[in-house]
Amino acid sequence: MRSFFGAAVHSMFLMGCAPLSEPPPLLSEATSTEGRDAFFTAFQSANYDALDNAIELLTREYLDGDDVSTATLGFAHAWKLAESGRVEEGPARVIESADLAVRYFTESSEALPDDPRLKGFLGSFKQAQGSIHNRPDLQTEGWFDQKKAVRDWPEWGLFTQAYGLITKEPDEKRYQQGIELLWENIDKCVDGKVDRENFDYLADFDAVQQGDDLRNLRACGNTDVVPYNTQGFFLVFGDFFAKAGDLEQASVMYGTAIDLSGSETWPHLDLAEQRIVDLEQLPEWFAESPERGTQVDATQTTIFSGPHNCAVCHASIETSEEVVQSDE
Repeated sequence: MRSFFGAAVHSMFLMGCAPLSEPPPLLSEATSTEGRDAFFTAFQSANYDALDNAIELLTREYLDGDDVSTATLGFAHAWKLAESGRVEEGPARVIESADLAVRYFTESSEALPDDPRLKGFLGSFKQAQGSIHNRPDLQTEGWFDQKKAVRDWPEWGLFTQAYGLITKEPDEKRYQQGIELLWENIDKCVDGKVDRENFDYLADFDAVQQGDDLRNLRACGNTDVVPYNTQGFFLVFGDFFAKAGDLEQASVMYGTAIDLSGSETWPHLDLAEQRIVDLEQLPEWFAESPERGTQVDATQTTIFSGPHNCAVCHASIETSEEVVQSDE
């Protein structure tokens, strides 16, 4: 659960480090600029076609030395990569987006060191970059960067650390670690231990939404900036279980996403409902990894690998796009 998708770390790494007492400032609430306005307007309407123009404007602001636009430019390239399944873009452009996301998250995390989101996303895209270029060292560095984000803001960082692990095989230790991190994320959000065998999050969700801890609400609840944060979280958690063949738990998580208050206006409600219809077929479908740079069918791949990677949480309006499975 978070706003606006390695190697084991010794437990001593986390000792003596206190989490943030307050969340970092929202990038969207900084002084308005043409580039940032263009990006956030496109992002919250899932208007992927408008992204290139936003990147052009943000790049100009980056060249003028605007640190907030540098950070936003990192998110813009992250979105470019994460939802490349929307269009037949080609693998070369996907690689370019991964490299540029790392570049701008590196620079912005140095300029804005008190924002753990930048360090967390830097870690995510270093791991993507390491996978693309066959650089295990980058994957290890990225894992450590994510651990730093978890240290500083665990309610936010745990999801980010877990999310990409769905690309592993279900029998791998790291895949199971991803599931455990998501359970831990929920425990952090409710400040306790949830019943995993008889899971029911609906009352907990209402408590989070009504709480006065802004750090917890921003990471664990739904806000104007991330209007369907919690619905997206449980859709992703359901995908973890479905790919692993645990269809009972997958159904619980998809059902949670559907039943949360406010889900009736969620642009991706039909995708969650279709998951339950297709439940028996999901393990086979999710076992296939789409080729980078090709269009994919959102119903037949995980949220992480699909065309709505970011939009399931962030988009308040989903643009109407025909997304089909590539023949390649």
